[in-house]
Order: sequence, then C-alpha cells, then structure tokens
Amino acid sequence: MIDTVDLLLEYYEKGTSSNLFSHLQGFSSRDIRVVVIEILGWLKLEHKRELWIREGKKTRLKPLMLNYNYPWCQNLQEMMNKEVLLNQYFCIEDNKFDFSSNITEEKRKKARKKAFDYYDPPKRS
Repeated sequence: MIDTVDLLLEYYEKGTSSNLFSHLQGFSSRDIRVVVIEILGWLKLEHKRELWIREGKKTRLKPLMLNYNYPWCQNLQEMMNKEVLLNQYFCIEDNKFDFSSNITEEKRKKARKKAFDYYDPPKRS
C-alpha cells in the first residue's frame, strides 16, 4: 500500500513513474496528474481528520466523493477499471472513492501519513 503512495508521489513530483499507470496509454500526462493530485489531496486531508479526531474535534473519516460531471472523476473511474495498482488498494462504490475493504487500518494510516508528510502542493493566493 505504501509503495503505491510512493508511486503517486513520484508521479506528482516527476510526471512519470515506471511502475504506475502502465495500462493507461489513452490518458494524457495532465489527466493522470490531476487524478494523482486529487488522490494525494484526499489522503492528506484524511490524515488531518485523524489528527482532529484525536484532539476531540467532531469529524470523521470520509471517502472522496465523485461527481461525474467533472472529467477527472470520469478519468479516475476509467483508471480504476484499468490499473491494477489502483484497484488493488482502492475502490469506487456509490460514487465514493475509498480504500478497499481488504486494506487494514494500519496500512490506511501509513498511507495517509505518507501523503501528509510528503505531498506539499504550492499554496495559491
């Protein structure tokens, strides 16, 4: 699981990854990058939610809601159908992107923490 997050981070930083998205020749690098950014952003936010829960704030972990009016959501759905490294660890059910049920909570926490620690998008003002 953590290896997949490493590959997502590598794609975000370098624009390429030798092991990720090997079955997605039909997508532009921009399309893939947008999906990678959305996944990493969701993982990072989930880690923040974990911290808030520990502090006693009223929140909960949430799946990434998909709205198929947006092209990146359509692309994510199609990528999930084609890419083994994604559909091995994640799933889409009822328009919600989340971890697969076979992923342990410990692995989920490690993946969220890794994204939180290493995904640092530039701030826009």
